[in-house]
Amino acid sequence: MNVLAFVRKHKSSGVEFNLMSNTRFDIVFTGEISAGVPADTVKANLARLFNANAERIAQMFTGNEVTIKKGVDENTAKAYLAALQKAGAVALIRPQSTPAPATSAAPTAAAPTAPAQEPTAQTTSSSDAGRTAQPPQPISATLAEPGVILVEPVTQTKPEFATDHLSLAEPGVTLVEPATVAAPEYDLGALTLAEPGVTLVEPRPVPPARIDISALSLTDNDT
Repeated sequence: MNVLAFVRKHKSSGVEFNLMSNTRFDIVFTGEISAGVPADTVKANLARLFNANAERIAQMFTGNEVTIKKGVDENTAKAYLAALQKAGAVALIRPQSTPAPATSAAPTAAAPTAPAQEPTAQTTSSSDAGRTAQPPQPISATLAEPGVILVEPVTQTKPEFATDHLSLAEPGVTLVEPATVAAPEYDLGALTLAEPGVTLVEPRPVPPARIDISALSLTDNDT
């Protein structure tokens, strides 16, 4: 969802804000990924983007809403949204004056600058009352500037082949002598050649075909 889509969504619920004002925004993520992009690919992209390990990235895909960044201006919010979208993650931009939709009992992660070991308050539903669940911990990450190389390329060693034992023949030189194939020998001693005009096989008489035409008749053309 981009910024305009977010505005349209919240206007329908009576919440309006002006993107050109001094409104501050939160960047939140619920685990939704772009259509057609494998989840493992998105997780790997986010790990490189935020310079975080796999365990931290996995906490972003628990189904609960995670706040990636709080209190940023419009331009910064757009930059976060674009970077996450390029990584295959569908994030939301929410004005800080707009409360989170009350559609889930999942906790909201604390600000990214908070210590990873410090738990945040969690609201549990009646189905979760009998068990203790740890809220997703905020990731300690930063967004790199455009053009920054996240992973240094690996220099491949040029393969070396020993060719000093090879030489190039002159044009027209026969590299391999052709093998001599012996002419086939056939025993024709039992065969003879007849004189021209001699009938080799007597023809057999073929009886004429017998076709019953008694049911046929011939009429005049004027009839």
